[in-house]
Amino acid sequence: MQEYAYTPLLLSDGYYRILDTLMRLIQYPNKLLPYDFFTLFIMRMHSLRPALIPSIIILAVSLVHAANGETVVKFEGFTSGDGESNNLMVNGSGDHQKVVRSVELVDDEDQFTYKVTYSGADYNGDSRQDTLSFDLKAIGYWKGETSTSEELKEETSAHVGSVKLGRSKSVLQPKRGGRDTFTVAGNMSVGDSLQFSVENVSVNIDGYSAVFNGFSGFQIRETGSSYGHMVVVGVGGPNLLTLRTNETLDVDFGLDVHKTLTVSAADGIGSNPQRWGVQNLEFDITVSDKKYVDIPEPASYGLLLALSALCVTMCRRPRMTRGIDRV
Repeated sequence: MQEYAYTPLLLSDGYYRILDTLMRLIQYPNKLLPYDFFTLFIMRMHSLRPALIPSIIILAVSLVHAANGETVVKFEGFTSGDGESNNLMVNGSGDHQKVVRSVELVDDEDQFTYKVTYSGADYNGDSRQDTLSFDLKAIGYWKGETSTSEELKEETSAHVGSVKLGRSKSVLQPKRGGRDTFTVAGNMSVGDSLQFSVENVSVNIDGYSAVFNGFSGFQIRETGSSYGHMVVVGVGGPNLLTLRTNETLDVDFGLDVHKTLTVSAADGIGSNPQRWGVQNLEFDITVSDKKYVDIPEPASYGLLLALSALCVTMCRRPRMTRGIDRV
């Protein structure tokens, strides 16, 4: 009676070929373009078993992850000032930045547009400073609707807020406390909202792209003697982040970034709770080489491994074994 047994998947010949392929990838990390990657792949796959293909792909993609041609540029300290009066810093430094503000009227809505140009980094390794440009837009709204929970009476935060935007109104920036602050008509009264967005992101390198990642934080800045400020972040509800503070407060979103940042004033309990504004916007932009191999999201690796295991099982070749008695 004929019996079947499975040969080991990874033979010594396969090990050597895998190591050779991976060593080439490590040796030339700056040349991992699709053409180079697939050239190595085809050259080294002709005599390997099909079951090895998923394993090599996963290992190679993991190596490329650290050298995929991406640079994250962090902007922080963005205020309402224009030109050199803006406190904008890039990657912790205020050098090489230029901010020009222009005021536009779009559909009868008052809107500030900050045209930002940053030329303080080299993204493609040619030893020349490249230029990253974008527009930051600020719009003010008034007579909107905001609500929070009655339980939020102490200096704390909770996801209990709701916001409905009102009509657009000019955004003013009182120079109080020595810095420029975004406000609506000089204060942030109940129902006032400030909305920020970043658009028209570009980099002056052929074959490169720039993508806005989102706002990661801002500062609630007191503009006068006051306390009991109630601040809601976002639009809609009823579970928006709500903060109550009696002083200037730095807000950090962590990983929960906002593509569009909306900050509104709710009914505060205190003395002159409307005396505050928004300062020190923080956000990231990623500059990347379009030619590099796209890297899957971390959650995708689990699916790749599962598919690899399935492929291994399906591609294993049986061999004949004789002399095995059937039990």
